[in-house]
Amino acid sequence: MQAHSHGHAQMTLVMAQDTLMIELISPAANLLGFEHRARSKDEKAALSQVRSQLQQPDTVIKFSDGECVFLHSEVDTSALSGIKDEPGHGHEHDHNGEHGQDHDSAHGDIIAEYHYHCENNAYPTGVALTLFEHYPAIHKIELTWVSPTAQGGGTLSPNLTKTTFEQ
Repeated sequence: MQAHSHGHAQMTLVMAQDTLMIELISPAANLLGFEHRARSKDEKAALSQVRSQLQQPDTVIKFSDGECVFLHSEVDTSALSGIKDEPGHGHEHDHNGEHGQDHDSAHGDIIAEYHYHCENNAYPTGVALTLFEHYPAIHKIELTWVSPTAQGGGTLSPNLTKTTFEQ
């Protein structure tokens, strides 16, 4: 992963064995306007709203084609809340100080993952990012993709939101 840089985010798409997995990593400042642990009522509400939005894949990406069915998402905002949202997690706890790290002094990243099932390897051949519409503080997304037959990458921006995958 690159160094933490405001205005920038990273996205990785991996297509293998009838599965499509997408990972988005962004500094919290891009999505929330702050990176410290949410303290005030307004900060906690903003964090909850971002978490809810990011759980919906249409907030992030749309496919040009393919036969992929959305299965589930995981959104990790623990650096800002102490709560990790993942299937089966189901409880809140405080990560502050875990592994010797004080999250209040760290650069907080938000990580979202999206999992799809693509019948008979019918993966999309292109995507359009909708993230820029929802989060204008993101100016650039470094995209990396891997399919069973090829790999590639590029930089997307509010002016260039679509890309295709050469198969």
